[in-house]
Amino acid sequence: MKNRSLIIATKNIEKKRCNNFFCLKNRPHWNNEGEVHLNLWNLKNIDGKEKHLYYLDIGIKLINYDNAVDSIFVFFPYRVKKSDIQDLGYLLQSKEMVDTIFNDYFELQTADEKSRLRFFKSRNTDIAVYKVPRYNIKFPEKDQKDGSLIQVKLDCKLPNNPISRNLYVRLRIKISGKENIKRLKTEEDLANDFIQAVFSKSELYDIRVNDFRNVSGDVYERIVFNFLCAPLRLKKAHLFYMTNIKDKVYGGETTSMDVRMLEYDKWKDYISEINEKHTMLAYHWRSPKEDKIRNSFEIFFRVICENKNWSKIFYCCLFVIFLNIWGTMLTQITISESCKWLILIIVTIVIISFVLWKSKLTK
Repeated sequence: MKNRSLIIATKNIEKKRCNNFFCLKNRPHWNNEGEVHLNLWNLKNIDGKEKHLYYLDIGIKLINYDNAVDSIFVFFPYRVKKSDIQDLGYLLQSKEMVDTIFNDYFELQTADEKSRLRFFKSRNTDIAVYKVPRYNIKFPEKDQKDGSLIQVKLDCKLPNNPISRNLYVRLRIKISGKENIKRLKTEEDLANDFIQAVFSKSELYDIRVNDFRNVSGDVYERIVFNFLCAPLRLKKAHLFYMTNIKDKVYGGETTSMDVRMLEYDKWKDYISEINEKHTMLAYHWRSPKEDKIRNSFEIFFRVICENKNWSKIFYCCLFVIFLNIWGTMLTQITISESCKWLILIIVTIVIISFVLWKSKLTK
């Protein structure tokens, strides 16, 4: 089966329990709780060119971090190279940037430039942002045919009585290549409207986190038994989909969806590829507000977006030209009116069938 879910897991620091005969390593620690923040960026017309980029920002907050977590493991259902990964902790060093990301008002509690930890506090929460060194991002597996597993080593230690025990890590993944994008989304024609399908297309997104029903059993075995990891228990989960204002988004859990416009002056330092000339909207879904731990998080939504299919436009124009020619020819032929209409209908059906057939071939 195709893997379709992100898997986020934690591995605790290994300890050995020994008796007189042998030693046993600890089993996976299943009680680590956290929050997951996903930002999916759909960027178009980069630098005024017909360039298209996808970025996935993953923010992971470990709640009540007690220095016992050795690593965070993230499985992606597509191939990821090390050059595709960027640590965003280096950007979250100022109060203004943290305010923008979390849409809240924070106060900077520490400003030690030598430390990889930066503490922030608001009325609603507090976090310790961790800047992940490049050498702490590893690929524990060589084979990446069914997806990519990365390991984020946590070599930071919170001090005694810290301002916050909520450790926050944030990464950006560049999603490129046809095969990777196919695993991210599914493209479909607008079958109910031929004319609209010439200029628009439908994109289907099915975003899942820790949904083991949508990954092969081999993935679970590797994460849990080979690397002694346990899936992160989700206290909260958020998904933001950033896209051009021209796109129309449908679906998802509409009762928990809200939309806001991105301010270019605030976000330009966070993601340089956004364009001031193209207004972007952020669609936001969150997990239900019930105070309970969730094992997984899933959101499905559909996007109707601009798509100038030049091959379809060409065949539509060709259809109109042929129809005009046949109409002119029929007026010159001396046959009965009923025969003219019959010929016109038959030719029209043939041409429409041809156009539809060629459109599917060039999809």
